[in-house]
Amino acid sequence: METIENEMMNIFSKMTHVFGIGESATKILALLYLEPKEVAMEEIAEKTGYSLASVSNKMKIFETAGFVERVKKPGTRKVFFYMEKNLAKLNIRKLEKMKSYYLKPTLNYLPGMIKKYKEKAKTNIAKEKLEIMETYYNQLKDMEKLFDKWGKDLENLK
Repeated sequence: METIENEMMNIFSKMTHVFGIGESATKILALLYLEPKEVAMEEIAEKTGYSLASVSNKMKIFETAGFVERVKKPGTRKVFFYMEKNLAKLNIRKLEKMKSYYLKPTLNYLPGMIKKYKEKAKTNIAKEKLEIMETYYNQLKDMEKLFDKWGKDLENLK
């Protein structure tokens, strides 16, 4: 007999397969999405059949990407995780993570790099590479604006 967990895993599997996310990650994400409250990492390992080390590695990736959040509970050393059920809030968090871990640091770094190599670009190939880098920088600035717009649009869905 199908369970809600198995059917949700099938949905997540189809969705995540497109992004190259493996079965173990899919199983963990489906489990967390269906759990109404935070879940201890040991319980995730027990329910999925994966080792604690494997679950821990996946959770670090999920947390960095904004899929889950680490929850601390007073009086215990256990590590708990929660996955937001509101898709608007979940995607706002993911956008914020992308901005803070990738966009902002890269946008801060590139102008200095472009300036440095603008002075050094003497050959045609060096100038072409510099042009690619400048285009990349401008596209990232546009992406940042788009992420801000998406965030505002998602806020309206809450």
